Amino acid sequence: DCDGHADDADDSVDPASLRAWFPDADGDGFGDPTAAVSQCAAPADHVDDSTDCDDTRADVHPAASERCDDADVDEDCDGMADNDEADSTPVGFITAWADEDGDGHGDPTRSLTVCDLEAGMVLDATDCDDSDPATHPGAEELAGDDIDPDCDGTDLVGAGGDGETPADTGSGAGSDADRAADPEKGTSCSAAGGSGGLLAMALGLVGLGRRRRDGAR
Repeated sequence: DCDGHADDADDSVDPASLRAWFPDADGDGFGDPTAAVSQCAAPADHVDDSTDCDDTRADVHPAASERCDDADVDEDCDGMADNDEADSTPVGFITAWADEDGDGHGDPTRSLTVCDLEAGMVLDATDCDDSDPATHPGAEELAGDDIDPDCDGTDLVGAGGDGETPADTGSGAGSDADRAADPEKGTSCSAAGGSGGLLAMALGLVGLGRRRRDGAR
C-alpha cells in the first residue's frame, strides 16, 4: 500500500490507496486532466490538480486573467473568451453602448464591456430614444410638434432654432421695418434729390441773366 512502509507480506499496493497525478508541462501549477497517472507519490512534473485547459501555455489556467486578444484565447479556462466573458472584465476591454435602432448613437443606460465591437454596439452614448432611428443628436427637428428628435432637450418653436424665433431686423433705411417705424424714411433720398434740382435751376437762371446783360452791352 501507500503507507510508506515496505514490510507488507506481499509488497503489493492497494489500488484504493493510490492517488491521481496530472502532468504540468508548462509549470503553472495546474495539471492536464487528460493524462492522469495513479501512483503513491507525484511523478516529476505532475500535480494533483486537473483544471488546466492548455498545458502548453503557462499564462493559461483558471487563476489567469482573461485578456482581449485577436485569437480569442480562453486564458482563465472558464469556457468563455473575450466578448463572451460574462463574469469578468478582460484586460484591455473597451466600453461600448447598445445601439438597438441602428442609428449610430448608443443608449446611455446600456453599457457593455467588450474586447471588440460587434453588430448593435457603438462607441457613443448620446441617444435619447434607442427605439427610434429618426431620433438622435443631429436629427432634423420640426417646429411646434412637441417632439425632440435631436435629443437637445428642447422643442423647435421657430425657424431660427430651438426655443427662439428670428426677428426681422430689416436692411437699410428703406426696409419695411424702418418705414413702419418712421414713414418719412424711404423718401429722404428723393427729397434731397428734389432740393438739389431746384438749386441747380436757380443757378442756371442767374447765369442766363448775366449772359443777357453782357450781350446787351
